[in-house]
Amino acid sequence: MARQISLSQLMAMLLLSRLFAAIAAGPWKVVSGGEAVLSILAAAGMEGAVWILCCALAKRGDLYDQLARRSRLLAGLVAALYAAFFLVWAADTLATFTYLVKTEFYPQAGTLVFLVIMGAAILYSVMLGVEAVSRMSFLVVIIAGVALGAVYLSMADEVDMLNFVMPASLGPGQVLENTPLLFSRWSEAAAFLFLAPLAKGSWRKGVFWFWAICLVFYEVTTVYLTGVMGGYGALQNYPFLALLSMTELSVLRRLDAVYLMVWIFAAFLRTLVFLQAASMAASHLMQPRSRPRFRVISALLAALAAYFISDHLFVMMDWNHLVQTGLLFLCFLVVLPAVVLLLGKKEVPA
Repeated sequence: MARQISLSQLMAMLLLSRLFAAIAAGPWKVVSGGEAVLSILAAAGMEGAVWILCCALAKRGDLYDQLARRSRLLAGLVAALYAAFFLVWAADTLATFTYLVKTEFYPQAGTLVFLVIMGAAILYSVMLGVEAVSRMSFLVVIIAGVALGAVYLSMADEVDMLNFVMPASLGPGQVLENTPLLFSRWSEAAAFLFLAPLAKGSWRKGVFWFWAICLVFYEVTTVYLTGVMGGYGALQNYPFLALLSMTELSVLRRLDAVYLMVWIFAAFLRTLVFLQAASMAASHLMQPRSRPRFRVISALLAALAAYFISDHLFVMMDWNHLVQTGLLFLCFLVVLPAVVLLLGKKEVPA
């Protein structure tokens, strides 16, 4: 398969995907302060091990081909499971984005308006291919980094270290108990397994920088959320957005439009990443001429599912509860990759 994008572009897309996950479902409503700092370190350590596993698999070649050399039935089953997994995450992203925009930015607008606009853009991009929008991702990451850096610098004097209270009962068991709440939505490594063949560059360096940037972002944000907002942050629906809204410099308040643009593009790219990964996973299960049709159908299915989820709050709550258990992460980022690594066979050079 021809490599169509650079590794830096792929990692930028995954970073924006992770940024949206932090905005919409960050861990700060559940854990904060010193407890959050330690829990994030533990979760990052576990994710680092998962990335090592995924890089080892990606280096061996296509997941389907690795399993198909032993059993085509097993390979097809794993591919179908991953395709369904990515479609569910695409729908979750669209539903979460719609709910976030309605509650935080435009409460008077209807759900259908956002889904139609976002869905049309995603459908068009899916037809063009991921490489059509990947070039913008690196620029948006830089814009987001500069904007967040400006906010954090402006609020440095407001951080009160007295807000960092370490629970007396906090121990290794409690830290490990918190980790599923943090990594439960960190599904970028699974998408990487299927998108890596599209990218050119050193996977090891790209993955390390992705992992390091995410760790620093979560830890720094935890320091600011706790130091500036204290326990008030946990009372907010979106603590990270609440922190940004507390920026005091009038010049930085005009960055609201920049933030909104970044959030929209991050949600758009996260959805596109999962739809592209679903297409790559399902590509072995259909004829080549059917693959463009599958991309269109998968985008429509994700939009319809998102419309249903966002209009039924109890469905969203049940789904979020399932995600927070960490079972999906364990299954699709640990168990299935380990099965492929153990049962799959490397391609034998001719």
